[in-house]
Amino acid sequence: MPKGTPKIEVSFDIDADGIIKVSATDKASGKKSSITVFGKTGMSKDEIEKLVNESQSSTKDDQMKMNYLKHVNNLELIAFDSDQALKDWEKFINDEEKQNLSGKIETVKAMIQDSRNGDLFDVDLIKAAQEELKAVTLEIIQDAAKKSRAEKEKENEKN
Repeated sequence: MPKGTPKIEVSFDIDADGIIKVSATDKASGKKSSITVFGKTGMSKDEIEKLVNESQSSTKDDQMKMNYLKHVNNLELIAFDSDQALKDWEKFINDEEKQNLSGKIETVKAMIQDSRNGDLFDVDLIKAAQEELKAVTLEIIQDAAKKSRAEKEKENEKN
């Protein structure tokens, strides 16, 4: 460095509260100087209240979405079980009942897909679909079970 150029050591310290402490030392003279820069002292009461309200609103929305998705997941399980029951009892279910139940299962699967895509958000509709699909499946399976028992009784009578 050319003669006469000051040599100054500068340090910066920033603490967790955002307070900046700047200190400088002239190496030639040993003279020290420092300054503290305080950041914003905090949020105003209105800002805090606004954030709390937004948080509460967001929590309610999240709970509604979680509840809705729980019903969608239940509907998906019912659709899977209904589809499986249709396959398991197929030989005891007439064609009209098969078409009816298959159609309802397909409609429910489309509702589930629409829900997953965000195109459907109606918890009452999902609940109604659950109840309808359970009722139709139960009725058809109970009838198929009766036919199965009757068939087994006929076989036992022959033996």
